[in-house]
Amino acid sequence: MRLTALLLALTLIPAMLAAEAVRLEVTADAMVTNERGHSRDNWGQSVSVPVRQNQNWSGFETKAYLARFDMSALEGRSPQKAWLNIFLARGELYGIGLCSVLSRWHEGGGLNGQTNKGGANWNWADDPGVDAEPGAANYWAWPGSGVYSVTWAHPDLIYSHAGPAELVKNRLDDGTLHVRLSVYPELVAAMAAGLSDGLLLTDDKGQVAEGLSLKGSGKPYRYNLAEDIYLFTSEIQEPALRPFLEVETAAGDTKAPSVIGAIELESVDPFSRMALLTFTAPGDDGHTGGRVLGYEGRFSADDSGWDAAAALPLWEMPRPVAAGATQKLHLASLKSGTWYVYLRAVDEAGNRGEPGVVKVTMPGVPVVKLTVPSGDESPIGTAEVTFGGVLRLWACSDLTKVDPVGGGVLTDGTNYRPAGGERFRNAVWSSRDKKVRLTSARGEVTAFQLILERLGESKLSNVSVRVSDLAGKRGNISAAPNIETFRLWYMDVQPRPEELIGPWELVEHKDHKAAWHADACLPLSEPFSSTFSLPSGDNLGEFQRNQSVWIDLFVPNKARPGTYRGTVSVSADELDRPAELAIELKVLPIELPKKVSWTLELNGYSYGIQNLFGEQVGRDPERLLKIERRTYQLAHKHRSTLNILPYSQSGTVPEGSAPLLKGEGADIKVASWTDWDRRYGDLLTGRAFTAGQGYHGPGEGMPLEHIYLPFHENWPLPVEPYYADFAEIRSRDEFTEWAKSSRALREAFSSEYQQGITSLSRRFFEHFKRRGYTGTNFQFYFNNKYYFKSQFFGTRNEGRGSSFWLLDEPVDYDDYEANNFYI
Repeated sequence: MRLTALLLALTLIPAMLAAEAVRLEVTADAMVTNERGHSRDNWGQSVSVPVRQNQNWSGFETKAYLARFDMSALEGRSPQKAWLNIFLARGELYGIGLCSVLSRWHEGGGLNGQTNKGGANWNWADDPGVDAEPGAANYWAWPGSGVYSVTWAHPDLIYSHAGPAELVKNRLDDGTLHVRLSVYPELVAAMAAGLSDGLLLTDDKGQVAEGLSLKGSGKPYRYNLAEDIYLFTSEIQEPALRPFLEVETAAGDTKAPSVIGAIELESVDPFSRMALLTFTAPGDDGHTGGRVLGYEGRFSADDSGWDAAAALPLWEMPRPVAAGATQKLHLASLKSGTWYVYLRAVDEAGNRGEPGVVKVTMPGVPVVKLTVPSGDESPIGTAEVTFGGVLRLWACSDLTKVDPVGGGVLTDGTNYRPAGGERFRNAVWSSRDKKVRLTSARGEVTAFQLILERLGESKLSNVSVRVSDLAGKRGNISAAPNIETFRLWYMDVQPRPEELIGPWELVEHKDHKAAWHADACLPLSEPFSSTFSLPSGDNLGEFQRNQSVWIDLFVPNKARPGTYRGTVSVSADELDRPAELAIELKVLPIELPKKVSWTLELNGYSYGIQNLFGEQVGRDPERLLKIERRTYQLAHKHRSTLNILPYSQSGTVPEGSAPLLKGEGADIKVASWTDWDRRYGDLLTGRAFTAGQGYHGPGEGMPLEHIYLPFHENWPLPVEPYYADFAEIRSRDEFTEWAKSSRALREAFSSEYQQGITSLSRRFFEHFKRRGYTGTNFQFYFNNKYYFKSQFFGTRNEGRGSSFWLLDEPVDYDDYEANNFYI
């Protein structure tokens, strides 16, 4: 009898676990867009909505579809497979992305993009109206957040992608296109469990619609509404054309996840209002085992339990890690006070575990009071500092720009105003005392500008600027090698015509007034001239009235705190004796660290040093190396890093910018490091920034903070022989057709290509370790764009590119996927 019962029970198990197919109807939907001027439009009552582009927050318009479904049929069941069915009223999709929505939203009453109808739009989960005060239910997440904050840009979202091969299409009798695509079951489970409020759909081949929308040259870029793809919504009169989900489910999982045990409060940052909680991730004790689906959280002012507590927002809950691993959770929504925070795990069948609890005290917002600096409160006065009736002198900070023709002071990127009180007193200058006042930490380079103005019809020749040693009670700061002088070189900035800003901004007219702007700093020392004329015959010409001389002063780390005094003098053939001003330097009792703690990058492309100094320098390796080394030193002295990308949009690497290679495919190797090490080795050990190589300044002996490596899509291995989807693309239309069917890079690139890049990367870092290049951050920067390959906008530098993707400034799913592939 017992055996019979056991056999009967065993035969019932498959029936209990049998898959069941259910259809889930859409219950609410809307469209959200960042199209210029329409980010508060609501489409909640529209029969069809446009879908366009994806994943770019400042340029290309995004139109995405929000949908919520009736998930009641999934109660107590686990999704095994799922498919979304949509019907297109116009156009065609070649790639579709679906992701979770980590915030509650309202459908709204807008028809075809009406405002003031409430509901979801790009800016709001439920628009409060133009004049209404928003509350917590209106925000997608926090004040200033947008739909992207709880979808694409959120690190804990669930994303489901279907490329061209995964989209099943058929045309209905009335011409409507039916599209069926597979959906990641975890996304469906999250919706059923209430961990995602529906899903958001995007066009994951947005480059196709973009390419089709451009007519002619594509410049200027103008957004073409005619290429929008339209999708039928829940409002369509014909029920058969409404979106729906098909889901295969399984029953039998009735076991709740493990209880969340001890929750630790790791830290609270009062400034960011962030509390960090940690706990051991629970296990899913259901039939799938392992990782749980997600978490739910609540909070209350007293320990009254889960049911009496208020819900924490979905967007604060992290994606679960493996059972037994440490789970981190950052809370930013708690206000000041003491709170009891409850957390529990949820599995794919919607089973809930028992909650854990932790007490969290959030302090009040710190009040920071800044000390008001004391300054010279005496009247500005009108004391002119002139010499011999031919020269006027005054000083200004390193951040001031003075027009060399009219003497005006730059107020923004465009306009000058007449110099006024700053000629008599400013942050570093007092004409009454004929004194320059500076304040500096030890280990800092401080700077000011000396403005020389010729008076009347006078001309100054053989002008020389000298700074004396600075003397203090506890020691001196010698002029050499701590003080350097530079003559500012001016560039002629003419009014600009129409300027292309980008697809979102269309064409913008900028009123750039003609002016000479200071740009380069030419050392007043060898190999440049140590003197100059005013007006200059080699730069501006006869109409120049002012010349700025930049003065850098490095305060040695060993300098003692206190006040140091000296003079700056100007001599010229037309002056009977040098014109002198006093310098007063206050050295503070603090010292800046040698190592840069704030990364400041001077970014450049395609070997800018060689391009800047011309082919002649390129043919003289020794001179090129010397110029390049001095340029790196100049950047290092000002606590910044010169970082020049060693490859071009055409996929070429200039000679010497990468080590010599040998072999092919997976066997690619470095043939010789000799020339590369000679060029970059001293920069990477810090030897280039020592007195032995002529360097004196901050960070002495410290290596480059970071540097670009030559790795990109066409190096160390070329794209063409290893990329199965390679095509010769001559036009935007050809690129559009190619993009409709292009595959994920992991499918299309040969294993030899992937293995070769991986193995050579490993060899690079093994070499760096052997040579002691361990103090520099080595960067893989993928810069190239398909615009340069396909004559996309018809600009002069297009048509020679090696990238099929926007590796730099990615927009579409394929672009992000390509970056992920190379990273």
